[in-house]
Amino acid sequence: MNSLVKRLSFLGTRRVAEKKTAQPYMNPYLAGIGLGVVLLLAFVIMGRGLGASGGFTSILTAGVNSVASEYTSENEMYSTYIGDGVRSPLTDWLVFELIGVLIGGFV
Repeated sequence: MNSLVKRLSFLGTRRVAEKKTAQPYMNPYLAGIGLGVVLLLAFVIMGRGLGASGGFTSILTAGVNSVASEYTSENEMYSTYIGDGVRSPLTDWLVFELIGVLIGGFV
């Protein structure tokens, strides 16, 4: 069994056998302040928050625009995501955030 563990050590099987000590949690007040600052910076720099709903809305808007472009240009909510029509809503950074979360979930 030990020889198998040695041969497969590149897969990280050795870490399973080692016992890890529990790390203390971060101070929740400091974590909350840090998260608030990151969210505020996201609003200031990017104009949107960090929520995934903006990415889903961009994907939905691109789909609706491909089927009914007149409707999206007349609809107030969709028109803010479409903009002037030059840039696709799929190039929004929140869409790439969702893709990264999906890929990260499989890693």
